[in-house]
Amino acid sequence: MKSAVLVAMAVALTACGMQPMPVVPLANRQSDAAGKRFWNPMPGMTAVYIYRGPDAPPPQVLSLTARDKQVGWLTPSTWIREDVAPGRYDVRCLIGKGKELAGSTTLDLRPSTMIFLQASTQAGANACTLSEVPANIGRDGVVAAVETAPPVYNPPFPLRP
Repeated sequence: MKSAVLVAMAVALTACGMQPMPVVPLANRQSDAAGKRFWNPMPGMTAVYIYRGPDAPPPQVLSLTARDKQVGWLTPSTWIREDVAPGRYDVRCLIGKGKELAGSTTLDLRPSTMIFLQASTQAGANACTLSEVPANIGRDGVVAAVETAPPVYNPPFPLRP
């Protein structure tokens, strides 16, 4: 029954000229609430929050990697946190099934710190911007969003609607 309703909604949105919102697995409510407490990372580690606000359509799924490791996926109004060892990281933002590179940034992470990156897209462009933002702005962005589940192996959803 639920699948029939979802199909009907997708058809209705398409008929209205709107694209359905891609779906990514979300973390449970307890994990989302815990992440929004902004606890310090484990000693010697760095906490990296990456969030995405309600940006421009079409609402593509952004795939994020660091040091060639899958970090997670973001749709509008979602966030992820990764605690990592300090060092230099090339964080990449990929779009689509072919995982085309859409943007990247290099971070030099210090131990026992917390940083916030905002991922954003622009309408009509196959590009992603990853920008470090001040902690107060980053926290507000995370609080306004929901946490995505960490990656397991391959995404259980299409990367492009």
